[in-house]
Amino acid sequence: MSNSIKVALCQINPILGNFDYNYDKILHNYNEALKENPDLVVFPEMVVTGYPPQDLLLSKKFIEKNLSTLNRFAKKVSKTCIVGFVNEKNGKLFNSAAICENGEIVHIYNKILLPTYDVFDEDRYFENGTEIGQFSLSVNGESLNCIIQICEDLWEDNYDRELSTEIIDLKPDLIVNISSSPYHKNRKNIRRKLILDKFANANCPFIYCNIVGGQDELIFDGNSLILNSNMELVKEGKSFQEDLIVANLNSSSIDQKEEDPNKEIYNALTLGIKDYFSKTDHKKQ
Repeated sequence: MSNSIKVALCQINPILGNFDYNYDKILHNYNEALKENPDLVVFPEMVVTGYPPQDLLLSKKFIEKNLSTLNRFAKKVSKTCIVGFVNEKNGKLFNSAAICENGEIVHIYNKILLPTYDVFDEDRYFENGTEIGQFSLSVNGESLNCIIQICEDLWEDNYDRELSTEIIDLKPDLIVNISSSPYHKNRKNIRRKLILDKFANANCPFIYCNIVGGQDELIFDGNSLILNSNMELVKEGKSFQEDLIVANLNSSSIDQKEEDPNKEIYNALTLGIKDYFSKTDHKKQ
């Protein structure tokens, strides 16, 4: 794999169903990322719509607006960019990722494992994808064999299909997971341990790009990760804040930031309350 590949993760806070706002935020952050001259820009799961859209997915206008927003953004893309959205094919919906480059959508991956437990009910709305998200990324004249997953594809233990083994067998140069993974205590450490357990033998870097923000009862903590081919941490995103995380994949390892658990919970609650009032357009009288 090329030793000079640079990635930029856009850990942003969209507003559910506010497509104009989300478009502007995605485009702004993409352009900010381009200033760092990355080879790949990555956005979280369902960043076009916000997460979780739930019964809004039953609205045809909602789906159409989501698709038109993605297509509008794709036309602005030069450097390769991954964006989470809702895909529609033959009347069926998929939780998907679009790989965009040079003004076009060049590949679409449909999420395979759909969570239906706890706060999740994706199986109610979406169809399962079937194919591993394999795509090529050109860096300095070299074609890299990359894999895209979406959130639950990583949490495979309670499913019949072991995606991590299938992915490792494809000998990837890079694995990217885009997520909308809610916060709970110690969640950051649990995610990292899971990545190590599943992909320690992959011999390639792993990128984890998580959404941030509050949505109803859910709080998304960010804490995106960039791991090198030894599964060592080289960069991590802020907790409970938007962030642009940029790194070369061959960078030296760093120590993971450890936060006081009580401060972490306080920051989570603060973000949840703040976003509830701002996203529902409450104002002081």
